[in-house]
Amino acid sequence: MTDRNSTLLRAVQQLDPQANPDPVDSEALLARVRLAIADAPEEMPDLAPRPVPRTTRRVVAGAAAAILLGAAVYTVANPDQPPAYASWTPTPTELTAPVAAERAAECPDVELLQEPADDGGVDVTEIPLTLHLAEERGDYTFAVSSGVGAQGESAYSVCLIEPDRTTAQGAILPADAVVAPSAPDAVVVLNDSVDWSVASEEDAITYVFGTAGTDVTAVDVHTDSGSFAHASLADGWWAVWFPGDVDLSTDLTVTTSDGTTREVAAVPSTSDETADPEDSD
Repeated sequence: MTDRNSTLLRAVQQLDPQANPDPVDSEALLARVRLAIADAPEEMPDLAPRPVPRTTRRVVAGAAAAILLGAAVYTVANPDQPPAYASWTPTPTELTAPVAAERAAECPDVELLQEPADDGGVDVTEIPLTLHLAEERGDYTFAVSSGVGAQGESAYSVCLIEPDRTTAQGAILPADAVVAPSAPDAVVVLNDSVDWSVASEEDAITYVFGTAGTDVTAVDVHTDSGSFAHASLADGWWAVWFPGDVDLSTDLTVTTSDGTTREVAAVPSTSDETADPEDSD
């Protein structure tokens, strides 16, 4: 092989834009490389990156922690979807009688008692309802009404007034149901805690209500998770509701006019089978 150029050099020559370049002497090129290596300094410069000073590392770590903390706060404070009843408060705002009546104007004023008829049909009797209380929690008003039928049946209706709709739920209690408190410092629970899905599972509420003696000044209702809410109290009736499907404690905290506070079992006076919600808007 007379051509002493290497195979690689011949391939590179084919890519050279210059036409017919002068051949390169591979042995001369190798000799030049060896000479450059021999003339190089014994210690080569350190090409590794310099370590970050300790102070700088602390500042960077602190900045990273601040960014993570900000992200966590943002995630909690800005969920993808705002919670239902976001303006709800554990302490209700007392409404005067005229305002309560105005707020509850769209709530039912009768409860329907349905009984089997002799001809196999259904007899429907209207039981007039009287508004007892209406409380405000944020943008929402919750009202309680009751009435008594001709045969002594007790009827009640609860009503949730929202900015864009009004929804009600009612029931008929048997004639022997205990409604009135047995003593001035006593309370009666008229319903078991009800998970009421007003429009969907996402905007359910849980409510409980009843009557209170004349010496009762406050009723507090607790949840199993440790939160609580003050019940509204008016006209011998009390009521409270919570956003969502929550588990309520088995006890109520009752305060009387002499300052005494005691725990009372939150047991309904009778079995309460509630009807399906009826939307009145």
